[in-house]
Amino acid sequence: MSAFELRALRYDNLLAFLALLGLLRALDRARPDWHARAFWRRAGGRGPFRPVVETEAEARDDDLAAEAEAGALALAAAQDFGGRRDVDFTDADYRELVTECIGDGRSGRAEMLAALASDAVLRDAKKRTVQPTPLCTMFGQGHQHFLERLQTADLSETGMVPPLATRQDGAETIRRALFEPWDGQRDPQAGGFRWDAFEDRRYAYQYADP
Repeated sequence: MSAFELRALRYDNLLAFLALLGLLRALDRARPDWHARAFWRRAGGRGPFRPVVETEAEARDDDLAAEAEAGALALAAAQDFGGRRDVDFTDADYRELVTECIGDGRSGRAEMLAALASDAVLRDAKKRTVQPTPLCTMFGQGHQHFLERLQTADLSETGMVPPLATRQDGAETIRRALFEPWDGQRDPQAGGFRWDAFEDRRYAYQYADP
């Protein structure tokens, strides 16, 4: 058994908490035999709470990051939204997309769509548009498109860092994000999902297009 204290993930940061959930999902996909699980404990017994991930296999930090990368790449196959850039579907369109994906063989796609919205809950009854998840914070304002970022993370279009599939240092990037302080390693040009207060401050103080 191995235990990993994820020193970079703060208990009071939404992005860090979501990163922990994503890590568990990726590990479950890549190495279900590890039976990864998480709990919180105080750093050094007295400091702030930090998440700890335990696995039933013996592993090192680098192994954890490599398996997380493999799982994330496998899960990314589910991120297909029919070319849409924002969660602005009508209930009929969304129902059709979900029905279509149930039998397309890509594991996790239906679950991904269910997490984003539901055709049974409407944001605008007159236009019949679905109500997106509260975690969806972008609807095209400032050229920021939630589904586009979630699906492609394309450097040329959004200014984001390249997706894991095209990075040579994907596992190392994940390792640093889990075990090293985020201060100083955040890319000011990288687009995000507005899940970290750091992103709001950075966007507000941009020289152009604030």
